[in-house]
Amino acid sequence: MPIKIVHKGSSNKNQTGAESSFLPAKPIGEAATTITVSPPFIDKISIVVKPANDADAENIHKALWTAFLDKADFQLASAQATNGYHAARLINIKSTPARPLIQYRRSEPGKAERIRLEFNPRKLGGEGLTELAAWMDSILPDGWEYVVTNGHVTRIDIAVDVVGVRVENFLCLPKQGITSTVWGVNGQVQTITLGKKGDQTSIYNVKAKRLNKKQGWSGKTKIRVERRLKNPTFYGFSKLSELANPFSGLVMTFALPPPAADMKFWEWRIFGDSVQVRGLAAALALLPKERRAKYRAHLKLYAQSWWNPEALWEGWSKIVGASRLTEFKP
Repeated sequence: MPIKIVHKGSSNKNQTGAESSFLPAKPIGEAATTITVSPPFIDKISIVVKPANDADAENIHKALWTAFLDKADFQLASAQATNGYHAARLINIKSTPARPLIQYRRSEPGKAERIRLEFNPRKLGGEGLTELAAWMDSILPDGWEYVVTNGHVTRIDIAVDVVGVRVENFLCLPKQGITSTVWGVNGQVQTITLGKKGDQTSIYNVKAKRLNKKQGWSGKTKIRVERRLKNPTFYGFSKLSELANPFSGLVMTFALPPPAADMKFWEWRIFGDSVQVRGLAAALALLPKERRAKYRAHLKLYAQSWWNPEALWEGWSKIVGASRLTEFKP
């Protein structure tokens, strides 16, 4: 059930993990609308499992190649998925169309070096996770427990969905020194990418993306704010609930607020034009250091009330628990 995100100075700590909504004050030049922000969710996770000892390495190799003989349940993956690995398969899950990817590399003949799993937990679902864990029982000692205790997260995408705004209705103010790319269609911003591969933020119109792929869409426009983390600092899969807030430091502001009283109007207007062409991060990077700091401070005064990274992340450990990803027998 949606809850209300209150203004700074108030607390909603008892509402963690739930979808939140907020009827903001009337934005500049626009009518007020209800904005809904979902709890964080994992959009993709990659887990690398290495054998704990030589005996395990030999047993995993034998079990895996036996499993791979079943071409109906372990379907050949693309040639690209095999790059850097000796084999790659898509695991046939009965309860969902989702197909987890499993990649295998050996250290020497007859010995496994690593297994890599990649999947979207939401698409897999609870039943799908149970099926995936059952397949691991046939491949790894102790099955999914072996994944939890020996697995390391090499990539994780954490996202939230926002309903009631469009990408062009706000600006994203990231940490300083981050590169940015803005993609648009017919003058409308559809995607903002911040940072380079490895640690990247992507803000995009989910509806537009689905329609571009001819997947169809019904309902309101949805914006996804997604953080892609490569080799996150918590690393061990069993410590997934300890992941630091990936949205921290990300500020959403009005687009574009009026200038401060001590700012030159024409300079601020030129800056606004630059933002439209290059995106906020790139436009700020072109400014002299002193003016850049001044503009950043001014923009923070107009932070969007619906964006509260701290409140979003309060329920993360409960979200991980509910996912059953780190349970020995999901």
